[in-house]
Amino acid sequence: MKTINNQPGLSPVIGQATHTGLVREANEDAFGWFSTPAGELLVVADGMGGCAGGAEAAQAAIAAFHQYVKAAPEEPETLLRQAARAADQAVSQVGLAHPELAGLGSTMVALLIKGAEAYYIHVGDSRLYRFSGGRLERLTRDHSYVQELVEAGQITEEEAERHEDRNVITQSLGGNVDEARLTVGRATGRPGDIFLLCTDGLCGPVSDVAIGKALSGAGSPQILARKLIELALKAGGPDNVAVQLAVFPGGTGRTTQALPRGRAERNGPRSRLLLVVFILGLLVGSLGIYVWQNRPVRSGPPVEETPAPAETAPASVLDQTPVENKPNIGEPIQITPPERKKQGE
Repeated sequence: MKTINNQPGLSPVIGQATHTGLVREANEDAFGWFSTPAGELLVVADGMGGCAGGAEAAQAAIAAFHQYVKAAPEEPETLLRQAARAADQAVSQVGLAHPELAGLGSTMVALLIKGAEAYYIHVGDSRLYRFSGGRLERLTRDHSYVQELVEAGQITEEEAERHEDRNVITQSLGGNVDEARLTVGRATGRPGDIFLLCTDGLCGPVSDVAIGKALSGAGSPQILARKLIELALKAGGPDNVAVQLAVFPGGTGRTTQALPRGRAERNGPRSRLLLVVFILGLLVGSLGIYVWQNRPVRSGPPVEETPAPAETAPASVLDQTPVENKPNIGEPIQITPPERKKQGE
């Protein structure tokens, strides 16, 4: 997890995590995060074609997309379209070079952030959401059979979530892309907004309502990413799952663990008053000791001197050895899943 430094005062913080799930034997999902001249690039891909083919396809798609964005000077919309074409060709080349991986392909969703502007493109059913003002909004429309049925008015969104063909996609990288139907979207990131990229391992078993509720909770972007992974596992973990979050700090969002501004303002004056009272107490006490030690002493009969007591060891002092303050470095998520389910159970 790190901060994007592309615009002072509005620098998103990234959280990301992936998990194999509770049914699959291998993880065919992948994600990438890259700093490029065009902006910060986030990409999530869901490979298809078996354990080896799917993983290879997802990684090839992300690598090719990144390489094109890094090298090309085009404006964002053209840049993303051309990068998607490069990713499509890269996945096709993997299939041609390895006949044993025939049939491989990959979905993809990409987000390019430059300052407050966010541009995105997707292929297949991997999605991009924006959580803003307590509301979750889906920014992409699945390239899938059931989505076409929804848009044609034949079934509802609720029916689509339970449809037996909900996993059938109509576009994928690897020679199955209709470039005329690829759209590049644009959104503005405001303070407190969260952009979520994910594979269908999350948005398939977990409802949009549950995703929105998780994103409204407190925690760093990395903690929120782990919460989403846990939701997918609690829902049965039927597929690989990958998520990326880009959080724009500020606003009224509850995505950090900082003390609320209102509470800090209420406690500030009280703390300063206690500090002033404490300092005044020290001054008065010191003055009293000085006066007592310099008071005049009346003369009287000589006092018999007694031997001084043996010198005692000084009282123990606080250990001044500095404590090592290690930064909390985000590591790959390691969630111990329940007993793995077998296919067909």
